[in-house]
Amino acid sequence: MRALHRAALALLLLLPPAAGAAAPGSQLAAELARNAALPRAPLLPLEAFDREGELREVRLAPDGAYLAYIVESRGIAYLYAQPVANGPARRLLGLETGARIHWSGDGSLLFVEQKDGLSAVAPKDGASARLAVFEKAPGSTRGQEFAGIDPSRPRHAIVREDDPARGKSRLLRIGPDGAREVLYDGPGMVTGHAMGADGRLAVIRRLD
Repeated sequence: MRALHRAALALLLLLPPAAGAAAPGSQLAAELARNAALPRAPLLPLEAFDREGELREVRLAPDGAYLAYIVESRGIAYLYAQPVANGPARRLLGLETGARIHWSGDGSLLFVEQKDGLSAVAPKDGASARLAVFEKAPGSTRGQEFAGIDPSRPRHAIVREDDPARGKSRLLRIGPDGAREVLYDGPGMVTGHAMGADGRLAVIRRLD
């Protein structure tokens, strides 16, 4: 029986590829040709290597069109965006140190998360809008923070509001125009969530 199996295997190896099936070599050649046709990434200018400062939050847009990053130097931070295909980097706006950036799902917006709030910035021209102000009164335990991008609505961000004194949390969906929608407003401190494909809250994790 083993001899029969070995013979069948040898016969299969000798058979030509099925009609319509591409040989591995041709698939590799096609992939190499596709990569060679892609535009070359822009070269960084020499002065970029002499610049004092720290490069942080380097993020490639989901569609591959822009590369965004933050440069911090001597307590000052700036957000930059550079087209991947061609063109120089553009300085979009000044930030507080420690800021974080997140691409929208479609690559058309940058959500900038800072201690005092959340903003949306267009990488193409730097147009920006404040979406949320994170307020915290002295002595208060209430807090707000960025909680992610809504995968069902890629230009919308999720913000969490916690009120430990009352044992409650809220999840808000905020659009690029600042419009808000309450996704959850109830007991417990929300520690995680997942959105459904229909745009509704599918899973929530909380501490009661």
